Amino acid sequence: MNARIAIVGAGPAGCATALALAAAGVDGVTVIEAGGDSTRPRIGESVSPEFARLLDRLGLLAAFRAQGHSPCHGSCSSWGDDRLGFNDFIVSPHGHGWHLDRMAFDRLLLDRTRATGVRVLTETRLHDARRESSGRFCLTLHAAGGKVVTLQADQVVDAGGVQALLASRLGARKRLDDRLVVLSALLAPDNDEHAPRQTLLEACEYGWWYAARVPDGRWMVALATDADAMRARGLAQPASWYRHLRSTRHLGPGLLPRTQAPAGIDRWLAASSLLQPCAGPGWLAVGDAASCYDPISAHGLYKALETGLAAAQAIVGTIVGTTVETIAAPPSSCTAAIGDYVRSVERGYDDYLAGRRHFYALERRWPDAPFWRLRGARRAAA
Repeated sequence: MNARIAIVGAGPAGCATALALAAAGVDGVTVIEAGGDSTRPRIGESVSPEFARLLDRLGLLAAFRAQGHSPCHGSCSSWGDDRLGFNDFIVSPHGHGWHLDRMAFDRLLLDRTRATGVRVLTETRLHDARRESSGRFCLTLHAAGGKVVTLQADQVVDAGGVQALLASRLGARKRLDDRLVVLSALLAPDNDEHAPRQTLLEACEYGWWYAARVPDGRWMVALATDADAMRARGLAQPASWYRHLRSTRHLGPGLLPRTQAPAGIDRWLAASSLLQPCAGPGWLAVGDAASCYDPISAHGLYKALETGLAAAQAIVGTIVGTTVETIAAPPSSCTAAIGDYVRSVERGYDDYLAGRRHFYALERRWPDAPFWRLRGARRAAA
């Protein structure tokens, strides 16, 4: 099997790359979709008003609005202060944000990708990858039923998420700057008539809590902490997690009178990391494969679409003036296009780290608590 460009991963970053390539008139694109548990709730269900700008660039804004995602009018937080502060979207020129139905949103992206003529290999996972002496890439794929498929491509894109399996096979490595554990559950209020309509954020001694509505009326509630605190406090156990939630000053009283303890807790790893390098001759990484942000940034989906658009622009820059046969050995202009992409990802990550340091520095109520002391030490070192 052959492809001009193979994209490993059919999440938002991979689909954004494919859609932008199709819009630029690039054909011969194959997207490899691993499948998995699409029903598992995701952290970060809310997006800001600026998300509309990227959807418009992808030609998806009208279809997105037609899906009927719930409006999000802002956020409120207790961070650095016992009182709640509010950040309303009313002043945004883009209007309100949204509480996403992620299953519907991801389905829209994949359906539109297929509609452009992009070949999508479903229930297919990357097993291995190498670059051949010819300059082309050989991907070994495991399809449904145990079938082994070989795909050769002139260029490849790693959109496979935090593991960045394709990029790691090509020699890239992750630089790890922080590692959070996120423990989450869906809570169903008996009556959410008086529940807040904003996303909620509350810092505590052992980390911070986050809550956002999902379209079916339930709330995604998540705790970001460290592995040591998780073990010491038994936070992976539903009863203990719920008891700690009940003890919060704002979030617990705002939601808990109308909820019951969850039956189970989902555990997530949320690293701050940068892939080095995030691109090379004939390949690049997008989304979380390129860089991972602390969920406090609320920037994951935005970054996925943004890097997908930028990656497509870089790939088009490598194709201009070349033929399919010469893409594998790009001229200097191609190297410049990839270099610009690498610098844009690295600048974005540096800006993220600076913003993250500033935001964590605002919280000074528990300077001796391990969670905040650890990040205080990193702030001082930075």
